[in-house]
Amino acid sequence: MAVALTIFDAEDGTGGTATIAGSPAGSTNTLYRAPFSGDYGTLTWTQNDVPIVGDGTIAIVSPSPTALGYYLWRLNSVAAGVLTQVEVFQKISRDLELPGKIYDAVELRVKALGLISNSSVVPLLLPRKVKGVDPDPCIQICPGGTWTFPVVLCSKDDIVVPVLVAILDTQSSNFIRNKDRNLGWRWDILSAFRYQRLAGVTEVNTCLPIETEDFDRELFQKNVFYSELKFGFITRTVRG
Repeated sequence: MAVALTIFDAEDGTGGTATIAGSPAGSTNTLYRAPFSGDYGTLTWTQNDVPIVGDGTIAIVSPSPTALGYYLWRLNSVAAGVLTQVEVFQKISRDLELPGKIYDAVELRVKALGLISNSSVVPLLLPRKVKGVDPDPCIQICPGGTWTFPVVLCSKDDIVVPVLVAILDTQSSNFIRNKDRNLGWRWDILSAFRYQRLAGVTEVNTCLPIETEDFDRELFQKNVFYSELKFGFITRTVRG
């Protein structure tokens, strides 16, 4: 049996539990964590707690020493001088309702594309461009508007949660400035979400792209490049 690591998120702000299975008898198992925002090149690994011998569980306590957020988890299992490593991804979260989980997962996926610095991917309620406040350029993640209810079952329903991803940049009265880059970002973001599941959100069955213009012509005349994409994340959830 292969060594397995499972991370459970309590989703209430208290942390979670790491479960180790399949390790050889007498093995030394040490759990490490690294904050993860989509950039593998900047991982900083920290030992989570004291090692355990053999299979078992390790408590993950939040907010200290483990803050809320997204993590890669690595198990170092050593038996008879042989090292086995297992890595998994799991966030440690507060008690978010499903829409919040979707917005967070979209933000992480956009950051993982590496199109722009992570600090320039910004969650907001509405897209905006405030000079000296918002990064330039930036990608903003916002609620997308009207929820719809396409399917009703006996005890579950399909609810479509819309999310808006906006690309904003200064155009500087230049009709070709960053044209290929910004429209390329739009293409990459579309490719990352359309007709597929959303990592980390099991309730999402698929993602339906919603038709939008490639960029806003009126804002372009005001020296603002604004390109929005809308996605409908189709969820199946119980009532009550």
